[in-house]
Amino acid sequence: MSRSGDECVVALTDQWYITYGESEWRQMAEECLSKMNLYSEETRHGFEHTLSWLNSGLAHVAHFFHDGDMYKGSKSLVRPQQMNDEVWDYLFCDGQYPKSSDIPSDVLSEMKQEFDYWYPLDLRVSGKDLIQNHLTFFIYNHTALMAKRNWPRGIRCNGHIMLNSEKMSKSTGNFKTLRQAIEEFSATATRFALADAGDGVDDANFV
Repeated sequence: MSRSGDECVVALTDQWYITYGESEWRQMAEECLSKMNLYSEETRHGFEHTLSWLNSGLAHVAHFFHDGDMYKGSKSLVRPQQMNDEVWDYLFCDGQYPKSSDIPSDVLSEMKQEFDYWYPLDLRVSGKDLIQNHLTFFIYNHTALMAKRNWPRGIRCNGHIMLNSEKMSKSTGNFKTLRQAIEEFSATATRFALADAGDGVDDANFV
C-alpha cells in the first residue's frame, strides 16, 4: 500500500546497468572536470577523489534522465517512438538533420533551438553532499550524451545552514524557515546574518 492508500503492484523487471568509471568514459569525465569552474579547490578535490574510486567495478542502475542530470532536453508533444537515434544525435550531438524522422520540421527546429538556448549549462548550484553521487553522475551523463561544446561549464557547491551551531531538524525543533527568519528579524537583518554565516563549502551558522 502507498501512503495515499492506493494499492501498489511491484514487478521484477529487467534493468539496465551503467558501469560508471569505465576507463575511457572516466577520461572524458576528467577532461570535462578539468575545464570546469568549481569555485573551490575543496570541491575540485572532492570530484577528483570520487572519480578515482568510482571505477571499482560497481555498476549503477541506469538513471540517465533523473531530474538533476539533464535539463530541458525534449518536448512532451513528441511521442517516445519518434525519438530514434538520428533525432537524439541531431538534438544533443550536433548530428545531421534526421531526414527519416516523421516529426514535423518546424517541431524539430523548435526542439533544437530550445536545447541550444539552455546549453551549454554555465552553472549548477548544489549541496556538497551530492559530489560523491548525483553531481558526478551529472558529469558522466553529459560527457556520454553530448558534444564537447555542450558539456557543463561550472558547478558551485555549498555547505549546509546550521542553526545555533547545530544541524537543522524538524524533529528536534531546531528549525527555522526563511520566512520565519524574515518575520522575526526583518529581511535586512536576515540578509546580514546569512552573509556573515559562512561561504563556500563550509557549513553556514545562522545565529
